[in-house]
Amino acid sequence: MVSDYRDHYGIAIRDISLFEKFSLSLSLSLADTQIEDVRVVRRQGGGHVRISNGRRARAMGRYFSVKMGNLLPWESRLELRDLYRCEVDPKITSYFVQPETMHWRCAGKARRYTPDRIDHVAGGQRRVIEIKDSFDPKADTDYTEKLEQASQIYAALGHNFEIRERSAILNEPSFSAIEEIQAYRRTAITPVDITTVHHALRSESKPLSDILSMMNGAHPKATLFAMAVRRFVNIDVTNGLHDGAAVSLLEANSP
Repeated sequence: MVSDYRDHYGIAIRDISLFEKFSLSLSLSLADTQIEDVRVVRRQGGGHVRISNGRRARAMGRYFSVKMGNLLPWESRLELRDLYRCEVDPKITSYFVQPETMHWRCAGKARRYTPDRIDHVAGGQRRVIEIKDSFDPKADTDYTEKLEQASQIYAALGHNFEIRERSAILNEPSFSAIEEIQAYRRTAITPVDITTVHHALRSESKPLSDILSMMNGAHPKATLFAMAVRRFVNIDVTNGLHDGAAVSLLEANSP
């Protein structure tokens, strides 16, 4: 567990307490010298860190992620819908819900922040995600200041910080396409399915309707969508799911 965290952040680790949760004190070079005593708390095994937000102390539901092979908690329908995107987006290799709580002090004031999610993106990038119905930085200046400080800390760790609002999460026609694809995520796929699609796409991308016509089995759409979740193929959903939507191969998972 210690080596995992050193690899994850690539910075000095000064203090570790391995119980149900473990705490790491981080040595960071920050532009704002008033930020100090940065510490991150995680659970052993990588489970989500449950922090009561004053309104409820438990998740509203669980989403089974095929990509992660695990049940993931969600605390709002909007959070759940953005999990759909994580499940389908081929650029996201893995994602973690409330994976840690960051503690720090700024100008003597204690702060803590638990991100809604951290996405690991192909190529090694990590994105810290905060989900909001809408965000007005002037509505709560103290909270905005906290987010700005958290963003600065994560930037020092090499992470991007992103606030995702309802308008972006539910943007159509892509959201309806994402929702439909993830609905078939549990569908079983076979080596024959993988080989068929690989041969069809090995030279270039093809329209969705062409790929479906080449596939065997009673439910080719369900099979292809399950392959998208498992990162064998990418389906361009920018303009929704239509016959001409481009399907391409993700070489990293090709046979």
